[in-house]
Amino acid sequence: MPVGDEDTSDLVRININTGKDDNGKSSGDGWHFDSSTGRLMITGDNKFHIYGTGEVTTNHIYVNPGVTADVFLDNVQINTDNNSFYLADAAFLMDDAEVSLYLIGNNYRRTPESTLL
Repeated sequence: MPVGDEDTSDLVRININTGKDDNGKSSGDGWHFDSSTGRLMITGDNKFHIYGTGEVTTNHIYVNPGVTADVFLDNVQINTDNNSFYLADAAFLMDDAEVSLYLIGNNYRRTPESTLL
């Protein structure tokens, strides 16, 4: 499915609300979802289409340092306002990663200020 000038047919599609891809799996090439923490881990170079259902989720995205990734966020609604003091609980953490970020539709990411200390 094209997004603007981008062809997204070769992207890894992951539902942020469930942590699963279109085949119902919670891991794949360059990613895995940890249901105990609600963290979607981008662990390898790839192109990802992370989409939401329109419902707010506390699941969050962490891109490992050193990873190069194209990330398309499509109607992703993340609110990690859980009074966490850990940077890893940020809505979208991509420190020391090379990420090209594309926003599609209505996206919302909220992280508590205490997390950013």
